[in-house]
Amino acid sequence: MKILRISFFDSNPWGDGGAKRTAQITEILSRIESGEQCIKFEDYYANSFSRIHFTKLQVLKIGIAILSRYKLLYHLANKKRPHTFLANVGVTFLVTKDILNSFVFERVILENTRSEYWYLPYFLDYLGIDFIALPHNLEALVPGQVSFLSQKRAPNWLTEELKKLTLAEKLFTISHEEAWLLSIYQLGGTYLPYWPADEVYQHLKKIRVKRKNTEKQGALIIGSATNPPTYQGMALVIDYFSNKKSFQYPIYLAGYQTDKIFNHLYKDCPDTIQFLGAISQERLTELLTEVKCVIINQQNSSGALTKILEFLIAGIPLVVNQESIRSYQNVNGIYPFYCHDQIESYLDQKLGIPSMPQYPEREINYFVNFVNTWIQKRSQF
Repeated sequence: MKILRISFFDSNPWGDGGAKRTAQITEILSRIESGEQCIKFEDYYANSFSRIHFTKLQVLKIGIAILSRYKLLYHLANKKRPHTFLANVGVTFLVTKDILNSFVFERVILENTRSEYWYLPYFLDYLGIDFIALPHNLEALVPGQVSFLSQKRAPNWLTEELKKLTLAEKLFTISHEEAWLLSIYQLGGTYLPYWPADEVYQHLKKIRVKRKNTEKQGALIIGSATNPPTYQGMALVIDYFSNKKSFQYPIYLAGYQTDKIFNHLYKDCPDTIQFLGAISQERLTELLTEVKCVIINQQNSSGALTKILEFLIAGIPLVVNQESIRSYQNVNGIYPFYCHDQIESYLDQKLGIPSMPQYPEREINYFVNFVNTWIQKRSQF
């Protein structure tokens, strides 16, 4: 095994967007010649921490050495206890080194995302380990996200995120927009679009077939109400339709905590609006077969919404706000809206069946060939 992949998500094709992206990468990398192993970093942290031994002076020296090399010492000014922060950097470095020593590998693929793991690109570079990065999104552009290092709020710490990404030999992004932005900074981002794992793809194709023989009515809004951009977008749509007492189409709101949060906030909603909460895969399949469309109204963020592509594969028209479309501009089956009146207008129309999206063979083959070549170059030395 020559590649170790470090992720922060379970590889679950039926999970949330992060888990789906990790599952996609797992399926793609099954095609590489040398083999790879994926680890969820946090699952190994506690065991490694219990194994290592260190003195306070030792970890302070390590922390100073690493922050000095990468010109990060100025962040100490933001810390109430700078010595504690330095010691934590040193301890985390020793833990990370111990985790890496548990595996036999030559190179690393880093699915770099969360701000609290800001140190991983620096540690890999410090240890002389070559890596490529597949950020699920640019975290510094996600509304509400705060930098672990500087405590700045998005998007004011974008330069921090870009700085650590410069250490990667190659960057692959899930959206066109992020690849373009990285190229502006001369970081050479390459677009690797999302495509569902095969078992999910086959399931979505079955929904497309079933929809041909069912009467369509109403709309579905789905997502976790605990995700701020998703919650804000949902609330705006419900605000609009809750004041439409004569609105005749059912609107289903499904997803984690949608029943508890929205039933509490919208006690006087018309009966046509139903808050379902978390639902089973079977119930979701029924809804996707029956509804006229899916409404997506997420606030500005980075990355790309995996569910847009999945719903298109399932043959479901999508009514989507401009901020959510991102990498799916001008795609057949997407009906953009700029004000909520347009949603109601779309529900009064006959919406056509979206064309079946094409498998991104060129982009995925490029990624596979790049990884194979990357490994072979190292093996020659």
